[in-house]
Amino acid sequence: MLSSWLYADTMSLLPNITNITLESETINYDDTKIITAKDDVKVMVDEYIIQTDDFFYDSNQSIFHFGDNTRIKDTSENIVTLNNLYINIPQETGSCGAFQFQGNNLYFYGDSATLSKETVSVKNVVYSTCYLDPKTTGAYHISSRSIRVYPTRGAFVATHNFLYIWKLPVFYFPRLLYQQQPYVILEGEETQNT
Repeated sequence: MLSSWLYADTMSLLPNITNITLESETINYDDTKIITAKDDVKVMVDEYIIQTDDFFYDSNQSIFHFGDNTRIKDTSENIVTLNNLYINIPQETGSCGAFQFQGNNLYFYGDSATLSKETVSVKNVVYSTCYLDPKTTGAYHISSRSIRVYPTRGAFVATHNFLYIWKLPVFYFPRLLYQQQPYVILEGEETQNT
């Protein structure tokens, strides 16, 4: 699932970084311990390759910023493309603008995502197991106003959902709850998956 993968990439991976390789056409490092890179930036962290046009790292505050057209790829060929990824390591939070994900026969795209240690929240999401991107919709897809993912609990709650078949809305469901384990009660959720 996109959010769990994104969560693992940012919240779990970055605090444990011991070795980062940074390649770029232009890299600047100054007395304030701020690193900036522009044009064909490539950041390699363990099995992840992050490519972007702009990169900013403030080592004083442990804040990363990846600019527009950021692409993260892992060894399993999962790919997420996003705009303006912010990661604050001490607070274990992050955010990004528009994003697309493809991997494990899942396709997602949405307007924005917010990351924290406990949850990943995404807005205006379209997802399917059929190939899709913002220009095509695939044979079927689900559109949700928001999804809140609880990666450590293996659960998510989606709100205001429409099932589309060939661009026609055929079913509306106000709330969708998915859990890998039954009887997991989510904070703020009254319903159990039985």
